[in-house]
Amino acid sequence: MDHPINIVVVNNAAGIPPSSDGVMMLICKAVAISTTFVLDTAYLITQLSDLATLGVTAATDTSGGVAVCQQVSEFYGKAGDGAKLWLVGTAISNAYATYVAGATFKGLIRGTSASDPLNRVKMAGFCYDVPVAGQTATDFPADVLAAIPALQLVTTQLFNEGYQFSSILDGYNMSSTVTPSTITSVATLASPSVSLCITGTKPNGVSSVGLALGRLARISIGHGFGAVADGPVNTSTAYLTNGILISTAMAVAKLTPADVTSLGQKQFMFLRTWFNHSGFFWNDGATCEVSTKQLSTQEYNRVANAISADALSFFIEEMGKNLPLDVKTGNVDAIYLNAKQKEFYDAYIAPLTITSGSGDVSDASIVVTGVNFNATKTLNFTINIVPTPILGKVNGTIQFTATL
Repeated sequence: MDHPINIVVVNNAAGIPPSSDGVMMLICKAVAISTTFVLDTAYLITQLSDLATLGVTAATDTSGGVAVCQQVSEFYGKAGDGAKLWLVGTAISNAYATYVAGATFKGLIRGTSASDPLNRVKMAGFCYDVPVAGQTATDFPADVLAAIPALQLVTTQLFNEGYQFSSILDGYNMSSTVTPSTITSVATLASPSVSLCITGTKPNGVSSVGLALGRLARISIGHGFGAVADGPVNTSTAYLTNGILISTAMAVAKLTPADVTSLGQKQFMFLRTWFNHSGFFWNDGATCEVSTKQLSTQEYNRVANAISADALSFFIEEMGKNLPLDVKTGNVDAIYLNAKQKEFYDAYIAPLTITSGSGDVSDASIVVTGVNFNATKTLNFTINIVPTPILGKVNGTIQFTATL
């Protein structure tokens, strides 16, 4: 794998159980609502009607110039009732580039596992407020592109603490003069855990991060985010965040095939149409990384994060045990190691494979070693994952022949 995942399990590592569900976090620029919706506080909700308890409504969106209710509505419109969502509002004045680097954000992520580690966040979405005017100065407001590497850095830091997640950032208020051919590529940002979403269901300058998270909450970790066979998303309109209409349900697409190719090559996340198919589909799960690398998609991120979380949980259970030695080599006994490898495979890898599970990976293997264990007191492991690659292109030839 071109992005090796390194995990260290030490005596003070957090006790985290296996990764088994799609708990999401949605952080929105917001205005506090009395004592029911306090900023920089994570509220765990499971259905759209929970917003009423918080006092968040379409009216508070309008009065505050924000899109909290919109994003949550789109999330549950796709994920359905029962999906777990941590909702956080943060001040409109906060720049995400500095916010994610601060103690508040890190505390929010850590806090999702406080009462129940199964509720720890698996993916996070970041949404801006509704812009009061369009802009032409840059492709996006400065904080958008600045937030991507900042978010990647803190993601890596928290991963090393045992909190594995990836993110989707709102590519809000795109320049009204930029085009798919002239927009800056995000493939060069070396941020494989972060996607930049540039389309929304409304022409209000914010993208549908909630809708994207709702889709991911519904599908298994390695399932294609843009799988056409799953059907269109539940919206009749889609716009770039500069307000340009992509298409309506009955109109010819405004994004040409060349536009779709350009935006796809530049690693944006966006809604698109497909020939002879009604409705809108996600193009793919692109992250801000060159497409030749494995973690250039959210699907591979989710698989890697889930198996990493499983490995952390598995080996924490071994901490403090007396392990048997091979007295001839000083290494951990091979019978013990083989048993551990099989135990991990059966519990965590087999349920993900095509032959015996969800089909999120083709297969995977784990090798555990304990060389010179009497001196090092250390186990080492390597997990190799063979993914189920997602189809991205079809070439064909049609010709007349005299024989078959």
